[in-house]
Amino acid sequence: AGFVAGLFGALIYLFPFFSGAIADRLGFRSSLMLAFGLLALGYAALGLVSTFWPVMGALLLVVIGGSFVKPVITGTASRSSNEANRARAFSIFYMMVNVGGFVGPLVSGILRAPDPVTGISKWDRMFTASAIFIAVNFIWVVFFYKEPTTESQSATTRTVGKVLREAMEVLGNV
Repeated sequence: AGFVAGLFGALIYLFPFFSGAIADRLGFRSSLMLAFGLLALGYAALGLVSTFWPVMGALLLVVIGGSFVKPVITGTASRSSNEANRARAFSIFYMMVNVGGFVGPLVSGILRAPDPVTGISKWDRMFTASAIFIAVNFIWVVFFYKEPTTESQSATTRTVGKVLREAMEVLGNV
């Protein structure tokens, strides 16, 4: 359990260097659709599987999907705001992160609560609900998300390879 938690904890913080660079090149809307698709598949799979390698595969889907969300949302807040309202944009973003950090564990606790008769927790119910909640985000992206200017729409575009090399350069600056 410690190995899995450590590995995926590290990956969820490392992958956004690359997924953010890729999202900037591909476009934020497409990247959010990819992220929500991977997250929904990963959470749905976690509700269905119980052996080591399938769980690892499902967790990898969650990590890759999740690694796109923060860079895309912070990029959206940055590119959709100006000096006059940038602090407000990021305050709203972090407020919603905190709301999710508060509400998510409450809802998860209720969904996976042990059966009163058997005492067995309903983890599958929690993961299935998570997949559904994530899939609902497709509606928001399709109907309400306005793409800010991204690398893909810029006059000076870079290849995905160049973007990834630049991300590696940033990681090398530790």
